[in-house]
Formats: sequence, C-alpha cells, structure tokens
Amino acid sequence: MLHAPDGQTNADVQAATTLRAVVLEQVGEGVIIADASGRITFVNEAANRLHGVADLGVPLSQWSDTYHLLTLAGDPYPPEELPLARALLRRETVRDALWRIQRPDGSEVVAQGTATPLVSAEGSPLGAVLVLRDVTALRESQDHYRYTVELNPQLPWTADPDGAISDFSQRWLDLTGLSREQALGAGWPRVPHPEDLPRIAEAWTRSVETGAPYDIEHRIRLADGTYRWMRSRAFPRRDERSGQIVRWYGSTEDIEERKQAELAREAMVAQQRRFLRDVLASVTEGRLHLYETSRDLPTALDPACDAVELSPPALRRLRQQVLAVTEEENWPAERAFDLMTAAHEAAMNAVVHAGGGVSRIHRDRGGDNSTGGTHASAVAATLQVWVHDTGPGIAWDQIHRAIERGFTSGAGFGHGFWLMLKSADRVHLLTDASGTTLVIEQDRVPATPPWLEGT
Repeated sequence: MLHAPDGQTNADVQAATTLRAVVLEQVGEGVIIADASGRITFVNEAANRLHGVADLGVPLSQWSDTYHLLTLAGDPYPPEELPLARALLRRETVRDALWRIQRPDGSEVVAQGTATPLVSAEGSPLGAVLVLRDVTALRESQDHYRYTVELNPQLPWTADPDGAISDFSQRWLDLTGLSREQALGAGWPRVPHPEDLPRIAEAWTRSVETGAPYDIEHRIRLADGTYRWMRSRAFPRRDERSGQIVRWYGSTEDIEERKQAELAREAMVAQQRRFLRDVLASVTEGRLHLYETSRDLPTALDPACDAVELSPPALRRLRQQVLAVTEEENWPAERAFDLMTAAHEAAMNAVVHAGGGVSRIHRDRGGDNSTGGTHASAVAATLQVWVHDTGPGIAWDQIHRAIERGFTSGAGFGHGFWLMLKSADRVHLLTDASGTTLVIEQDRVPATPPWLEGT
C-alpha cells in the first residue's frame, strides 16, 4: 500500500504533487488515479494513448462507458468489478488483470494492469492507482500459440521432472471424455488399453529415470468407449546451467489408419508365410520346416560333443565329429554319410555367407533299443546338428527356391540346400536379418514313406 505524505505545508504538498505528476507523465506505462470518492483525478499520457480518452472527474459508475472497457470475452465490464474499483472499494491489490479497451476510432487493445489501494499513514482511504500496459501483441501471440496447439493433429501434454502429468490439451480431454481434474489425478490410467498399460508405464518410468526420449505406440479408450492406436512421444527440457530436467513436453498422435494398414499387412504376410511353409513341407515330403521364432524350433537333444567355431579349417573337424558320434552310436554307414553331408553343407553356408558360425551335434540316447539291451545301452534313435550364424539371412521371398538344385543365398551357383534336403530326414530353418539357424535331424532308421504306409 502507498502512504500519502503527512505533516507538510500546502506549498510542499503542491510541489510534491506537481513533481509526481511530471514523473508519472514520463513513465512508459499507463497510470490512472482515482480519489476516495471514486472520481478519476489523473490520467498520464501513456494511459491516454491506450484509451484514446483522458477525461477527469468521471465517477466510478461511468468508468466502463467513458473509457470503453470490455471483458476479454467482449462484454461490457461491470464497473464495480474493474481492477481499479476493486482496489478502491475492497482495498484489494489486483495483479496482472486483463481486459479489452475499445478506442474511439474502433480499434481494440488488450490491457494488463495492477491496481493498488492508496491509504494515509493513519490507514484512511485516499483512493487507488492503476498501472497498465498494452499487451495486445503478447496476447495475440498466446492466442496464436493456443489455436495452433488445438488445431495441431498432435495432442500436446506436459509433465514435471518426476514424470507426473501437469497438463493435457483440451482436445485430449475431449477425445478421452475426462475432465482436467480426472486426467491430472488418478483417472488417466483408465485411458490406455489394459494390455498396453504395463508397456506404457515401463517405458515412461525408464525415460523419467534416464532422461531418454519417450516414444511408444499404444491404444487409448475414447469417450465413446472405442479404442484407437496412438503414438506418444516426449522430450525433456533441461536447465541450461545445471542440466537438470525442468519439464517434459509430450505429444500424442492418432496413428489408427497407419496402424491398421500395418496390422493388415502383417496379417497378410503371416498368411503368405504359413502358405509357403505348408507348400514347402508338402513338396519336400515333410523334410523342410520353416520357423519365424526360436521358440518354434525343435527342442535340442543332449549334447554329443563340444561346439565347433566354424571356419574353413573347422569344417573337417565337424565332419569328423559326425562320423565319430554315428560310429559310437552304431549307425548304418549310409545314414552316417548322409548326416555328415547335410551337416557339412549347412556349416559351409554359414562360413561362405556369414563368415562363420557355431555348430554342435546333439543326440537322443533314449531312443532305439534294437539290439535288445537295457535303456542305458540304447543307441541314439535321432541325431541333430545345430548350425547358427549371424549373417544377413535368407529373404523370405527367396526361401521357396531352397528346393531348387543350384540355389544359393549368395552369388554364384551352389548345391547346399538341395543336398541338405536330399541327405537329411528333416531340415528346420529359422532365418531373418539377424542370422540363420539350421537344425539338421537324422533318424537311425529311415521313416517309412507316406505312400508305403499301410501296405
């Protein structure tokens, strides 16, 4: 509060009043003073330029009409609710209030001002003072930003450094049907699809803890109860000096159409791959089996020997291992030779096209007991040779050519897959851009061909 000077002569008071008036005329902001009765007693030049009016002696009841004052919504401002009136009548200090001024020439400005009551040293009311300035450009910039945000297809939101959501855009609230209080409280977890919520929580927690950008695709529940696919992203803003995160700025974008197109394409590709698996299994009489994940590969049998790090010199060692294991298991020579041939071709593919890999022989010791011995002395009914590499793999649109004689996944002419399929009972293949796994399976006793079964 401002205190009027006390104990001065009339001349001193007049001189001080004149000095204050001169000073107030020089300041860049508008200044308006009302006395205790509610009449305007001073309007400086800056305030005059803002209003286009500098009438003095205007009573409080006529302030809005005389100075053409409007609310931000464009309605006539009730005189008793004006910032200067509140300071005068209620002794409030009103800070950074906003209103519109309609000038006599028809133009409008947005004003921002602070009103303060004036009292004497004894506490008696002397009037009130209003300091105001033109914030039209700032207000238009803020409105432009707000409308730009609201019209943007992305839905903005913000969060504090600890990851607590601090604000959602109105469009996000309209889309989800939540009130601002619900969204900022415990209500927002009801929005994501229940299946996606754990992923969202895990990803957001990791970003908040590490400061890494947040980026996730998920579904949200709309106000009508349906779900749509969204992509949510957020980046941290850091303090320039400390580097600490001061706020997260995020956006959520509707990707329903793109996601549905992706899902349809994935479903079509999956269908085509199932068809390809069935066709190749059929034309190879069940020898070639294709897989898309390692979980689908056959279960590895018991290791029969150490793994071999594949290289051109190591191919010989792998062949020797195959012959040693088949001899130990008393396998027929023809079956042993076929397994060795298939294993060599699989390993050769890894060396030539991937620069190397790893191979290991596995066996089933609880299988064939054709010699009539005990379970412990039973020979292996089935042997597996696992070959894995981290090369570029075989493109799915080329896998159907694996049954062709001379097909190679690289340049040139080769017999690898053709020989594998001719020599082994079963070839299990998992291949993608991260590498290839081949499982060669051979039974001690060949299975009866389907066309001979029942004869």
